Amino acid sequence: MEDFQYEDAISRFEKMLQDKTRIYFDLDEYVDIIGQYLDNGDLEFAETALNIAEETYPDADDLLLKRAEYLLEFSEYAKSKAIINQLEAIYADDFEYMMLKARYYSKTNQPQNALAEYSKALNFAVEIDYILHCMGMEYMAMQDFENALECFLRALECDVNDDIAMISCTLCYEELDRIDEGIIFLKKHLEKLPYSEEAWIQLGLLHSLNKDFSAAYDAYYFAHCCNAKSIVALTNLANSCESLGDYNKAISHYEEILELDDSPAYTWLRIGKCYMKMDNTSRALSAYQKAMKEYPELDQVWYEISLVHEKLCNYDEALYFMKRAFDIDSMNVKYCKQLAHLHIHYGKFEEAEENYEKLIKLQPNKVNNWIAYAELLMMLGEYQKAIDLLEKAYKKFSRVELLYQLSACYYLKREDVCGDNTLEKARELNEKMFSAMLKKYPVLKKGVSSVFVSKLKSNGLEGTAEKI
Repeated sequence: MEDFQYEDAISRFEKMLQDKTRIYFDLDEYVDIIGQYLDNGDLEFAETALNIAEETYPDADDLLLKRAEYLLEFSEYAKSKAIINQLEAIYADDFEYMMLKARYYSKTNQPQNALAEYSKALNFAVEIDYILHCMGMEYMAMQDFENALECFLRALECDVNDDIAMISCTLCYEELDRIDEGIIFLKKHLEKLPYSEEAWIQLGLLHSLNKDFSAAYDAYYFAHCCNAKSIVALTNLANSCESLGDYNKAISHYEEILELDDSPAYTWLRIGKCYMKMDNTSRALSAYQKAMKEYPELDQVWYEISLVHEKLCNYDEALYFMKRAFDIDSMNVKYCKQLAHLHIHYGKFEEAEENYEKLIKLQPNKVNNWIAYAELLMMLGEYQKAIDLLEKAYKKFSRVELLYQLSACYYLKREDVCGDNTLEKARELNEKMFSAMLKKYPVLKKGVSSVFVSKLKSNGLEGTAEKI
């Protein structure tokens, strides 16, 4: 009955706006109208209703509560807090006021204070399941998944059909690394609700985390039985088949999805990947091309086509499709690395150099990117640029292999003294690495010879040293 009254009040309010007239609403009706708009996220209507209500009832404290709630939606925390403080004496023991304070604390990252207000609000025995949800989210924000789980379990006791509470419980079990307990929980839940599609899907996800893909497949199958048109269930069925190595069966499930999905590009992409795992490049290319036709801006499909052509030694096509993928997503590290690899294979070293410069910007904290870039510069004979890069890299990472590589650069640049000093430092830090580095950079033999000569001289064998 109350919902009908709210809908009737909102209908009359919106008709008033449409007709550009004014009709009477009492204060409670305005509070309900504004509350409904805020709950539904209709902030423009909420503001309109607030403005009209405040004109009609300028001294109404109930409207101030709604104004504070509205301001929170726009992160106007100082203004909202000012109203909260102003109303403290009047509304300290009011349920709506406690919930407002709790939301304020939540939005301003004060979870402990939010929990205190929610706990007080629980005493009113109103909206208990909603409050428990809110408390669970606060505990999750604090990474306290044990207490979060308790809240969500209590919320589920309030309403066994609450899928959000059930999913939240599953997530908590996962975060607590108590997967087996989560599976037991879901099986008990399914005894009460055997046709819960979402519960079967969650059970499948936990079995997948346990690497029990056969059990996961069974769970997804039951989810599919609950809802034969569930794309989520079918997708997970197909994924389980892939994990079990049954790619033909996976493809059959993906083909079922094609009949249901209005945007099948990703499904065609998955079918193509299955064919690639079966080494069927022609069918893989066919599937990828269908995905590309459905969604030309899907960068992943351009990348996968590039890999197929590289496997077939069609390097022109491989480079073309890889460039296209990178054009769509120029922040993708994987694409950047692959493009650099193809450019080097093609002998397009300047382009490869640009790729490595980009790669270091995209992934600056991975030392292998710096090493690979320096090796390219060494191959191009840009020894000074490689030296500058490696010195910067060593300051950042303090990795010994960078010193070995740096000493090789000095020797190649015929700066033997710098090479000797750098190599000596590298060997002092990690002598065991020297033999591997010598194989990688044969020029380091120069350092071995110079060290041997210096030892002869220090032992008074200058004549022998000069012959060497």
